[in-house]
Amino acid sequence: MYHVCQHPLIKIKLPLMRDENCSMAAFRDYLQEITYLLAAESLSQIPLQELPTPVQSPTGASANAFTLARPVVFIPILRAGLGMIEPFMHLLPDAQVGYLAMSRDERTLKAENYYVALPKVDNPIAFIIDPMLATGGSIIKAIKELKTQGYKDIRVVSLVAAMEGINAIEKVFPSTDILVAALDDHLNEKGYIIPGLGDAGDRLFGGK
Repeated sequence: MYHVCQHPLIKIKLPLMRDENCSMAAFRDYLQEITYLLAAESLSQIPLQELPTPVQSPTGASANAFTLARPVVFIPILRAGLGMIEPFMHLLPDAQVGYLAMSRDERTLKAENYYVALPKVDNPIAFIIDPMLATGGSIIKAIKELKTQGYKDIRVVSLVAAMEGINAIEKVFPSTDILVAALDDHLNEKGYIIPGLGDAGDRLFGGK
């Protein structure tokens, strides 16, 4: 259940991020700008409930007011996911934030958790946030971790994805909603998305 965001500004800004000559500062800015578009689209499906007391406008008339029907938790995958969290929090500042830190074995391409901090809330909607969805290994590992801690409604937001990764997630968790800004051509032998962006973490924060 994946969807590619079709906002025209993504088609303008994403190629600027792909450019190997894009500076670290510009890469961060473009990522946040595109993330605002992804966040707005992904949050458009969250359920609301009407507040019992309407608000009064300056005209003296009243208007209905709403709040979240369920808690929302944003979960960036460290470290690259940190580059996407601010637009989500800006749009929904009352949401809680969890963190998952993973490292990838460059030989096996498998992801392993080394830090997990997830809020304990009842019946939340969880958004896993990571710029790159390549093999799908990190997202699958993240979903498994969330499910062990009681999370059921889990959604994924990524900047750039490969079909191999989406297929891998849908094979294990077929009901997971996935929103991406672009679906790229394929993975290379090292598991990198082609044409992709390179290593998003390094381009955001510098080399490890």
